[in-house]
Amino acid sequence: PVARPGAACQASPLPPAATFGVSGALATAPWEPREVEVAEVGGQRVRALGVPADPRRLSLHAHGAQPCGDTSGTVLLAGHVSSGGVRGVLWGLASLPAGATAQLTCADGTLTHWRLAKVWATGKADLPQDVFRATGRRRLVVVTCGGAVGADGHYASNVVVSEGRPNDPDAAR
Repeated sequence: PVARPGAACQASPLPPAATFGVSGALATAPWEPREVEVAEVGGQRVRALGVPADPRRLSLHAHGAQPCGDTSGTVLLAGHVSSGGVRGVLWGLASLPAGATAQLTCADGTLTHWRLAKVWATGKADLPQDVFRATGRRRLVVVTCGGAVGADGHYASNVVVSEGRPNDPDAAR
């Protein structure tokens, strides 16, 4: 994502039941809360969510909407598509079909379902900053890297998946 892989945040351990997955498409992965940073990307200062060093884990925006309990705002998850030659948990994100259903399982066992609304690619500096909002329409946004890999070993762009609750009539907009 628009963040430095393995940013120097200390991860808070969560019970293994706090997970995200897409049946048959993406492996189930635990998430950990992270603070948003201000990063310099392409000469611009933008908000960024660091990703865990371990490509099998995801970051959850600690001050965004939370997957369980909140009824509005953006739940923002970010993780690796690959790192150090290892496929990350979000390896297949760019190829998810429209209508795919993702599941978030919270530490208390609460299960929420989200329907894929759209997938798009954007430049690193062009990630819409409204994905960091804790208010507004309820949605899930998942971000990983994509596009060509540069000489520095980093991906050139972001892959963004926006999802809404299956019972949300605005989810496909």
